[in-house]
Amino acid sequence: MDKSWMKLSNRFCKAYMDGVSLFIDVAKHHLNEDGKTRCPCRNCLNVEYKKIDDVIADLYKYGISQSYQRWMYHGEVVDLSENVSNMSTMHNDEVLEEGDGLLEMLHDVGGQIPVGSGSIDDQDEGVESDHVQPGVAATTFDELLQ
Repeated sequence: MDKSWMKLSNRFCKAYMDGVSLFIDVAKHHLNEDGKTRCPCRNCLNVEYKKIDDVIADLYKYGISQSYQRWMYHGEVVDLSENVSNMSTMHNDEVLEEGDGLLEMLHDVGGQIPVGSGSIDDQDEGVESDHVQPGVAATTFDELLQ
């Protein structure tokens, strides 16, 4: 399906208007129980549900979101099988290799993450810090880094 119309700046040219018609034909088949669909305009960004006439008005007023290349909220099927197969062939040692710098970058950004049981009783009392004291989440995150 040609979506080049989505990049046109003139929202009143024939190509853009034809593209809006194409989109509306698709969107009409994906209405919720209130007769509304997600509005993909640059203002609503598929968060707002609106009646078809309001979606049309928004698409002309604001334009369609450039990032909405796959109309997944309006029934376009996204084939994830290629990504899943690529991920399934990846081995754990390929994710974080020693010396790849990722751990060092994380420590540069967040500082050293203390390792502990995560229990508040196990933490040193009286230690002042601008950072949140390590708890269960910090301990779990640190364990993931190792």
